[in-house]
Amino acid sequence: QLVPSDSGERTATLEVRSDVGGEARVALSASGLAAGALILAPVAGSFEDFGGARIGASGEETFSISNPSDVASGPLRFRSNRPEFALLEPREGDCVPDQTSLVSGQSCTLRVAFTPDQRGPLEATLTGASDAAGAVSITLLGRGLLPSALSVSALAVDFAGVVLGSSARRNVLFENAGDEPLTLAGSRLAPENAEGFSILNSDCGAGSQIEGGAHCSVQLDFRPSRVGEEMTAELIAEGVEPGQTQAVALRGVGLEPGPLTVSALAVGEDDFGDI
Repeated sequence: QLVPSDSGERTATLEVRSDVGGEARVALSASGLAAGALILAPVAGSFEDFGGARIGASGEETFSISNPSDVASGPLRFRSNRPEFALLEPREGDCVPDQTSLVSGQSCTLRVAFTPDQRGPLEATLTGASDAAGAVSITLLGRGLLPSALSVSALAVDFAGVVLGSSARRNVLFENAGDEPLTLAGSRLAPENAEGFSILNSDCGAGSQIEGGAHCSVQLDFRPSRVGEEMTAELIAEGVEPGQTQAVALRGVGLEPGPLTVSALAVGEDDFGDI
């Protein structure tokens, strides 16, 4: 945080060091401006926080600067210190940088576009100033969002060998690796009647919505119908938007039953719980 005690240029260096010997330095610079009577604030329906915008897309907010003093402001200057928050070309009634001068009680508006080029939160300082009226500034906030993207916990699931008459189960997770919500078109097996494979439970059905960073799951069951031959299928999940498809290769083999048995030493010891 910068709290200037007077006007003029300010510089500093931020140093970060670790116990293992690494360090990083960041050069800091800012300008202290003489405070004035000008008032800068969002108009009704606009906000200093632009919220989230998809990377490459834009959101727009409108601000008003007014002069409550008895002295004309003189030509106004405007500046945003980050290119992601850009002043838009003035329209009728908007402030014209380096030209508009506000008399007592007068105001004008300026529009700012937020166009993120990276994921995550961003901040900027919007400043309005003139030689006669001093300066005023506010903090602008925004967040760059990645579009929704479907990812999967495993591209292949191998059930290995399963004894005829028994079954094995596996869970597959489908995650939204983006920030915007993802709507699913559904999940299914291919072919539809894949021999030996079935879906026991799923919350990845058509119309399901996955928030950014969240996931849905499909529980698969493999119950072989014959011995010795490899059985294969695919589990496919799709979003409603193009390019949102993930396919998981499934494989399993049926084994001949034998006299051996495997069981836990005590009831419940076959459950490893959470690790």
